Order: sequence, then C-alpha cells, then structure tokens
Amino acid sequence: MPRELVRSDILHTILLGNLQHLLDWIKGFLDRHDRLSTFDSIWSSIVPYPGSYVPRKSSRLLSQVSGKEMRVILMIILGVFTASLCQKTNTPYPTAGQDQDFRKAITCVWYLTDFPLLSQYRSHTDSTIGYMQEYLRQFHKTKDVFLRYGAGKVAKAKADMVSKELTAQTTARRLEDKANGRTAAQKARALAEDREECAYLVNQALIEDSHFNFLKIHLLMHWSDQITPYGSLPQFSTEICEVSHKPLKEAYRRSNHIDSIPQIIQGYGRVHSIAVKELEIEVWAVENLDIKERMKGVLRPK
Repeated sequence: MPRELVRSDILHTILLGNLQHLLDWIKGFLDRHDRLSTFDSIWSSIVPYPGSYVPRKSSRLLSQVSGKEMRVILMIILGVFTASLCQKTNTPYPTAGQDQDFRKAITCVWYLTDFPLLSQYRSHTDSTIGYMQEYLRQFHKTKDVFLRYGAGKVAKAKADMVSKELTAQTTARRLEDKANGRTAAQKARALAEDREECAYLVNQALIEDSHFNFLKIHLLMHWSDQITPYGSLPQFSTEICEVSHKPLKEAYRRSNHIDSIPQIIQGYGRVHSIAVKELEIEVWAVENLDIKERMKGVLRPK
C-alpha cells in the first residue's frame, strides 16, 4: 500500500511538527482570553527534577526548539495550559462561553499530547493500540476550538481588512450619534453592539480560510496500523540520523559563514583526527600497562 511507504517519524511528525503547531494554537488561544502572561509565569516557575530538562526560555521566545526540549514540553504542556486556564487570581473570571471553550481546549490538548506519549512505547498490546486510535478520534472531535489560531497569512490579512472596515463604520456612526444628540446610555449600548459584531465577523473571517488539512496531522491516522506488522514506532524515528548532523552544525558556527564549506570540512576533519588519536592513546596506555604488569612478574625477585 502507498501509505506503508512512509514510516512514522516521531521527531519530525510529532515533536517538531504537530507539537509546534499546538504551541502556536495555545499561544493564540491564551492571548485572546488574556491568559498568556499567566501561562508564562507558570511556565517559568517549573522546578527541575531528576531525569528531566526544564525550559530556560519563556514560551513567547521559543522559535527554534530541539527535539530534546520538545520531549519535555510534551510532558508539561498539558499541566501548564490547564493551570493557566483554571487559575482564579489575577485573571478575569471566565464567562459561560469561555468556560466551555476552556474545557474543550484542555480536552483537545490532552488527547494530542497523550497520543505521542503512547506512540513512544517500546511494546504494544491491542489495548494500547486502541487507546491511540481513540485519542486521535477525540482530538479530531475537539480540534475546532483552535481553528481560528491556525489561520495563514491570507486569512489574517482578510480579518485585518474586515476589522479596519468595521472600525471605520463605527467611527462614522459615533459622529452621527453625536450629531443626533443620543444619550450616553444609547451610545454605550451601540458601542457594545458594534464591538460584538466586529469580534464575530473577524472570527468568521479567520475560520473561513483556516483548516487542519496538512500532512503531519494526516499521517497520525496510519501510525496505529503500522505497529502490528512492523513493531514499535521509535525504531523508525530519525533522531539517530539528526545526532550525526551536530558536528557539522558546530563547524559551520565556527566558520566565517561566507566560504563555509571548506572550513566545515577542515574543522570536522580536525575533530575526527583528534578523536582517532585519543582512541590510539587509550589503546597504547592499556597495552603498556599490560607490558609493565608482565615485566613486574618476570623481574620480581624470588
């Protein structure tokens, strides 16, 4: 089957793919509900513990994140996101509509983070495979709560145009109300209606051109089908190959970034030569130690 030609890649599909999208959705969701600063404060207050890596940067400063950092974010993102939505101090009290969106967003993040955690198991049963399929179904049922935050440049430009047009109409209406001599209560009521209409139309403009139709989301549908015939999924991850790129990247950083290729080859060659010499010295030291021990036995006085 054509779908079996592409193996599951935990690093690029989940850690550097869908999880990066999820972080962008969460930031947009929290920013809209005035909880992004709360999220950042909880994020920065995480204490280190054995066997884990604590993110040093603020969530707003995360641009290029390594696979190691993404593994930690995968384990903590649900707790930090839930705490930022459930915290009652220094945050506005959520309305009934917001509370419903909060519950739906938490559920969506829960299923999208538990799915990759299950996919990293070294062995599976029918139950764990069934859990993976169920988590993916539940994610697709609740993902629409993040739809507007996946808008591309075209959708955002369209929403900005709608917002500017409505703002101009609101300004003209205020001048008209002032000329007609309306009361302060009537003006306040009209302003609230205009704001509600603007928020609704901007949201519709963002949703209309937004979608979840990208390849890395689609690939998750076939992961559970690959476990039974081919075994656990971590064996197909490209993390091992990515580790071999590290010396070349470090050699590029040490270059002048202009004529970099010869400098990368020369720098990598030097590092490789030094590593070979270190191994030769270790072998030579062991061999000489054996010779010294033998000589001690031969020259030992009787």
